[in-house]
Amino acid sequence: MNAKKSLEEKAAAIFHEIGHPLCGHLPQDEELKKINWLKLSIPEHDIANLSLAQKEYEAETACMLIMNGLGYEYDRSEYLDDYLVDGRPPEYDLGMSIAAAD
Repeated sequence: MNAKKSLEEKAAAIFHEIGHPLCGHLPQDEELKKINWLKLSIPEHDIANLSLAQKEYEAETACMLIMNGLGYEYDRSEYLDDYLVDGRPPEYDLGMSIAAAD
């Protein structure tokens, strides 16, 4: 965590990273069951067929929903611009992002 970042930026980074497992971006195997000591509801997601761009959009969308829900005006569209595909967002599962934020 970059100590120079604001509290809001640090929180957003944490929400983004937590968004990955909550969006199902982990292998669904016995190892996951061993490390899931928080008993998180981790959905099954076909991660073998997801691109990095799709994963980043799902996690960052979940993060934006959480931050906005907490009352922060949070917009990371510049970050997501790095993951555009031919100038457009990749196809991703918005429902997965909403469920993760919930």
